[in-house]
Amino acid sequence: MRAIYFLFIFLLILGACNIGTRELNIPDTVAVTKTSQHVQVPGSRLFIVPPPGFKFTKSNTLKKDDGSEIMIADFPESKFNRDNRIPDSPGETTFYEKLFVIGGYKARLSYGKALKENKEKIVFVFGDDQNSILADCTFPVNNKKSRDEAIGAVLSIFLDKSMELDYAALNNYTINTDNSAFKLYGNNKLLFYYSINGEEIKDNNNYITIARLPAFPRMEEMKAVTKGFISKIEKGMRIEKIDDKPVKIHGQPAYEAIISAVANNVLSERLYLLVMGNTKSSIYYLGVFEASDSTVFEECKALAQTLRLK
Repeated sequence: MRAIYFLFIFLLILGACNIGTRELNIPDTVAVTKTSQHVQVPGSRLFIVPPPGFKFTKSNTLKKDDGSEIMIADFPESKFNRDNRIPDSPGETTFYEKLFVIGGYKARLSYGKALKENKEKIVFVFGDDQNSILADCTFPVNNKKSRDEAIGAVLSIFLDKSMELDYAALNNYTINTDNSAFKLYGNNKLLFYYSINGEEIKDNNNYITIARLPAFPRMEEMKAVTKGFISKIEKGMRIEKIDDKPVKIHGQPAYEAIISAVANNVLSERLYLLVMGNTKSSIYYLGVFEASDSTVFEECKALAQTLRLK
């Protein structure tokens, strides 16, 4: 189930069925060297050369006055596969796509237009067996200057593997386990595990994971991410029933899904999935339980009500 954390990277990749003719002339191999112009993306091991006029916001997104944005995310311990993709979204057109190598890493850059947003988009992903990096750029339609600035910026991204981050300090949520059977078991980078009494997780059941995501402040974004997670779950389980809906937790909008599924054609399970976001960041909260144990499932739902985003 750990791989679910990184699915949203591929939710953002534009479909490739309608490739257009806007050539960007990106070479097959791009060299990247860290320079004095590089600045650190806050809370990450990434460095970028920001284009003129772009400034970091509180959500660690580079933004320009014309509405152009560059969101960058670093996912340690996440195996990268540049061939993974989600089917095209209705109304999306891809003008250009390139598979190449940057700084020794496999990479994919997609450029297109999302008609619903009336904006153009560039999605750039790269990585290796231990790291996945995402840059998601949006800018006004037919704005060649902003497009070229975004391309130059993402192709300058430098991953410094020597950096050690304090992942507990980067945690973007609080949760109150005082009155819960679930306690913190531990974490793997930005993926936090909770189990009954904090004991070892056995048989891949009866546990909760919480992980940080980029900012998804709109309900339609939270819903889309939730649906994407469900699509990923379907690849490993047979889903029999889904009850999903928008909810609020102490006034904070979120999207909830309760899933009944069968694993390995034998074990009946229930999953509780919640995606909560604001303008700074988001989280997913996922509990996995044997269907016969309704008590711990209700404990999981109750614990979710104590979540707060920082």
